[in-house]
Amino acid sequence: MLLITASIASSVLRASDDEGLFIVNADADPHFEPQPEIVAGYFVTRTQAERLKLTRAVFRYDTEDNKKYWLELDFTKRADPGDFYLFKIDGRHYGGFVIRGEGTNEGGGRWALGMTDRLAGADLLAKIGKAYKLPAEVTIDETKDNNKGCCGG
Repeated sequence: MLLITASIASSVLRASDDEGLFIVNADADPHFEPQPEIVAGYFVTRTQAERLKLTRAVFRYDTEDNKKYWLELDFTKRADPGDFYLFKIDGRHYGGFVIRGEGTNEGGGRWALGMTDRLAGADLLAKIGKAYKLPAEVTIDETKDNNKGCCGG
């Protein structure tokens, strides 16, 4: 029974460790050499990555179009989404982020992802909050109680 419990706890810890925003680790060991290999028919090159720390997540209406939404994520470290990154939540990869300044973290960065589906955005916000173990006060869905959104629509 103890072995089963330890195995379950181990798999839960691993699941949270491989979800979130990962960038190539600029502080990685300079002697580390990427390790190319074939995995399930795909060419994969492994390199050292860093999981950025998330401090706040907000899902909100676009300021000009109430049929569009933004998921804004404030990280403690500034990183440019034009560089190589991986954003993975609940086994799915997301791309198309833009940088929107520092956000609420001085020296950090706000990443924003445009969306058109309110329910999918709210669901992703909840999954991000769970993956990063964020408290409710910093996992904010501004679309939840306001069906009209911006622009009086």
